Amino acid sequence: GLGDVYKRQVQYVPTDTIVHRLDPRVKLALVPFVLVVSLILAHPLYLLIGVIAIIGAWVYIIAPLAYASRMLVVILIFLGMIVLIQGMFYHQRTASYGAKDEVRVVFLDLIPANLRSGPLGNIFGEADDPDRGLVLYEVGVIFGLMLTLRFGCIVSIMPLVTMTTQLTDLMLAMTKLRLPWKISYLVVTSFRFVPLLMSQTDTILNAQKLRGLAVEKANLIKRITAYAPLAVPVILGAFRNSELLEMVLAVRGFTNVTERTTLYEIRWRPIDTAAVVAMGIIVIVSIGLRVAGIANLPTSL
Repeated sequence: GLGDVYKRQVQYVPTDTIVHRLDPRVKLALVPFVLVVSLILAHPLYLLIGVIAIIGAWVYIIAPLAYASRMLVVILIFLGMIVLIQGMFYHQRTASYGAKDEVRVVFLDLIPANLRSGPLGNIFGEADDPDRGLVLYEVGVIFGLMLTLRFGCIVSIMPLVTMTTQLTDLMLAMTKLRLPWKISYLVVTSFRFVPLLMSQTDTILNAQKLRGLAVEKANLIKRITAYAPLAVPVILGAFRNSELLEMVLAVRGFTNVTERTTLYEIRWRPIDTAAVVAMGIIVIVSIGLRVAGIANLPTSL
């Protein structure tokens, strides 16, 4: 049934680690904590330390290799796209704010100088043209790295919370924070929405492979065209699962109960206090580094 599908997609890692033993409210606080710190820090080096720390936590809790590799692929794809776009166009925005000439330092010319002649030179500019196209400027590459590492920090912390916390504990933690049960359930369900769609996509793709579809041997364009038809059954499957979930909740009287009780209780312990104090110290240090100019966006690599 639908409940079994959600249960398989929880990706909960049943290991006994310090992260698992933390109060669910502390782990929920990790998400806004990482968001705030990643927005305060602008230097790619400090953001890279944050990404490495979160990945180290993934390794510590023995996260599933397949899930971790997929997340890494998404981050790398995002890295390539953002660095490419920002590298080519960020200097135009900085120039409008009166930036100095040194921000126009070329990091990489995507077209070799000897090919910037004739038709290519007329379209994208000659080799000595400071405004030539298809050029990655250093300041744009740095800005793209910063955006990507911020994205990596924010995206990688959420699976860490779900992999170390049971969904029932997450809902209980939200209700302890005075959130209504309906909102708590919607938030917890949204945590697993993307993995559920990924599972449906894999199922449909495997069915097409059994019918003779060879995606691995095709080139990039054919792969894109092969994945495009998957959108319709995935979306229809999502609607079907939503209807089933609505029926299950209605049958069990989810919307009619005003006072709820829980079988298990979560308890605040000294280790949770220490974790909150540590997060507060990191936020204060991050603000100090930014005010001192140490964690600002650098102008050169």
